[in-house]
Amino acid sequence: MLLLTMTQYTSLLFAVKKCKAVNQNVYFVTFNQPLYIKVRDIIKNIGPESDLKNIIIRLGGFHLLMSFLGIT
Repeated sequence: MLLLTMTQYTSLLFAVKKCKAVNQNVYFVTFNQPLYIKVRDIIKNIGPESDLKNIIIRLGGFHLLMSFLGIT
């Protein structure tokens, strides 16, 4: 479980690095449902001085649609 979380953390750091290279201040990253939950926890537990504070995570379109259909 820890290795999977470190991989997601590394992915977030990579996204931040690429966005900074093009002077983008807010970073949008899309994940599928299981990864979205883990990444949301990572973002929630980071400090305010972290580079990850400007990341906005999104749930993938398929999982968003399936969640919507599950509640109707």
